[in-house]
Amino acid sequence: MLIVALSGLATTAACGTAYDGAIDDPVPVPDASAEDVARPNLPETSVADASEAPDAADAADVVRAKETKTFVVPGETSFVVPAGITSLSVDAWGAGGGGSLGGVGGGGSFVTATFSVMPLTSLVIGVGRGGVSSAGGGMSYARIGASDTSGYVLVAGGGGGAGIDGDSGNLPVGNGAGGAGGSITGEVGTQCSYPNYGVGLGGGGGTQGAGGVGGTVTDGTSGGSVPTKGGNGGVAAGGVGGGGASASAAAKTWRGGTASAGNGAGGAGGAGYYGGGGGGGKYTYWGAGGGGGSSFITPLGVGTLAGGAGAVPGGTPPAVGIGAGGAKGTSANGGPGFVRITY
Repeated sequence: MLIVALSGLATTAACGTAYDGAIDDPVPVPDASAEDVARPNLPETSVADASEAPDAADAADVVRAKETKTFVVPGETSFVVPAGITSLSVDAWGAGGGGSLGGVGGGGSFVTATFSVMPLTSLVIGVGRGGVSSAGGGMSYARIGASDTSGYVLVAGGGGGAGIDGDSGNLPVGNGAGGAGGSITGEVGTQCSYPNYGVGLGGGGGTQGAGGVGGTVTDGTSGGSVPTKGGNGGVAAGGVGGGGASASAAAKTWRGGTASAGNGAGGAGGAGYYGGGGGGGKYTYWGAGGGGGSSFITPLGVGTLAGGAGAVPGGTPPAVGIGAGGAKGTSANGGPGFVRITY
């Protein structure tokens, strides 16, 4: 039998072992200080500074909307490349040649190209003026600096003017029509003749290296005035028409030519990188059509050229009448040119 006696803090066991109630040295308890308590090996985290948060409108993350500027008034104006712009595209239509009783004027050509540019560069933009009556149409263009061939970066040639009928519209249909502005080479103007009074050939189209040759003439056997060869085209200028009492003023750069004062005058050539030649003419009898001007894109640009066809301009003009040749049967002026820049 086990007998336990309690006396104060002492306890006696039957086996004779005395227990004084004292507690042996306890197991040390670690100090819960930050230095002594081990922490889990967790990855460090941080809160990003609000000033370092990406801006949703940052230029590097947003595609800039394209802008377009159009030029519709015949003449020259300047365009300064905006800051930050290093590439732009240009679409241009040359002006149409003037029509007459003898035939239609030639349509202007169409050129589109993209170029690398330096910001703040100043470009000269020219919009072709339509030919008056039998005169050639002006060219539309963009150039930097010089007005000779070295300065042009893009040219859309103008159409040739129709020959002026010397017999009140009694000539066969189609004779005397002006040649259209060309892509590489302008169209040749249409020849014109009158029975027993000779033949005049149309002016040649401008090329990439020379103006169109003026239309030659052969005389008939029935007298009348001596026929006159058309003038040759030149750099950015069409040749004058032969024949009439006074020659048509040639188209030069954007300026469409003005008409001859007399019947039987050849149509003037359209302006272009190289202009078309004037048509041959015989005063009061017949006038052949002027040749179309050539078009051009600098080798530093990438694009396409589309010549006109008859009175129809190249490409798809932005409005009716742009670049169109003047109508037959009237002294209708050719349609104006057009230039559009996208950047």
